[in-house]
Amino acid sequence: RGRGSDLLAVMGHEVLVDGCFNADPHPGNILYLAETEQLGLIDYGQCKRLAPEPRRAIAELMVKVADDAPAAEVAAAFRRVGVRTEKGGDEFLSKLARLMFGRVTLEMLEPKWHRELHRSDKVVHFPPDLLMVHRVALILRGLSVALRYNLAVAEVWRPFAAGLLEGEER
Repeated sequence: RGRGSDLLAVMGHEVLVDGCFNADPHPGNILYLAETEQLGLIDYGQCKRLAPEPRRAIAELMVKVADDAPAAEVAAAFRRVGVRTEKGGDEFLSKLARLMFGRVTLEMLEPKWHRELHRSDKVVHFPPDLLMVHRVALILRGLSVALRYNLAVAEVWRPFAAGLLEGEER
């Protein structure tokens, strides 16, 4: 998995454990320290803090997507985060969540798949807390794909999400 998953894991820790994260992890804000084989993160000028409840809801969503849960379960978790659509359909919400945080599949590379998805329903509310989390996921996924890694954000973040959820159950 390499450095891409290391960076993704650091961001998962920031989002789900710390509740405060760098919302701008583009390549200009990432250093690779070759001598020590470490990552250096700079420029925390655009940070986002997450309150416990939205963080917990995002953690639930990550676990459902990572575990490839049934569409109804993924959709319910997406709704708990605060995403609302015109029709509220499970299939649309599930596909959208997997598109945002799951592994890129071949069908997702087809423009027809996106046209059909967005014809089936429309997002009417996207919560601000999730917006910056998705921004981070999108930047890091784009970077990983450019480096020829198909990393699923939800899979890498799952241990942090599960730890948060298990900690609340105790």
